Amino acid sequence: MQKLAIGHDQQSFVAASQARGKKVYDHYCEICHGAEGQGDGFNSAMLDPPPRNFADEAFWKRVNDEQLQTVISRGGESVGKSVLMPAWGRTLDPSQITDVIAFLRTVPALAKKAAAAEESEN
Repeated sequence: MQKLAIGHDQQSFVAASQARGKKVYDHYCEICHGAEGQGDGFNSAMLDPPPRNFADEAFWKRVNDEQLQTVISRGGESVGKSVLMPAWGRTLDPSQITDVIAFLRTVPALAKKAAAAEESEN
């Protein structure tokens, strides 16, 4: 797979989107999906099926941003997933949803980094 060079301005734009997305995620999503995005939020014990674990790399190989836009804006039921995943399309505007997705795409790397740090401490 060929990697494209991303200019400094593009990197800043992506980082800003991820930071905005983290703030929205922390406010609306963390309660179910957990602080680290691993599906272990406060409400997760009461949900069946449990919330998505965004640290799961296999999930990211089979989903695209358009699918995520749909499930976030229209809710889980709209795509044949859990009816317990609310539709956020009337609460969040499209740019906020895009920012949340940008943040979510960082979760697997953050989880790996946290696991490596924990392993090095042991």
